[in-house]
Amino acid sequence: MALLVLASAFTEQEYQDAFTSWMVKFERTYAPEEFFYRFGVFKANMDFVDAHNKGNNTYEVELNKFADLTTGEFKNIYLGYKPELARGNKRVARLSTSFLCPLPILPALLTGPNSVLSLVSKIKANAAHAGLSLPLVVWRVLSKLTSVT
Repeated sequence: MALLVLASAFTEQEYQDAFTSWMVKFERTYAPEEFFYRFGVFKANMDFVDAHNKGNNTYEVELNKFADLTTGEFKNIYLGYKPELARGNKRVARLSTSFLCPLPILPALLTGPNSVLSLVSKIKANAAHAGLSLPLVVWRVLSKLTSVT
């Protein structure tokens, strides 16, 4: 059975000095109960940066303003869709790739005598009466408006 011993690349004083300088640079303060947790995360990230930069890589990394976050914390805070941040927290329906419509306006577009669907129906009826087929452009508009996702 082999034992893997991880030796730290830095002394405790070097970690403390680096963390203190980092806190000043990025204007971070912590409640007493959080301080040692963030210091531990910072130390792990400092070790990662050191190990990566000593490796045979084509790029280097450095400690940045996120050095007090774990990978999981960073993902939860900064990655992924955040519905509470979406355009004033209003639900939005997509009618096409280039047109966004707030949901309260949607019924007015789809119903009533002057709605887009009504106008398309009139165009379709006039085209059929004249012996013409429904133009492709009008068909695309009609299908996008009737299949709102």
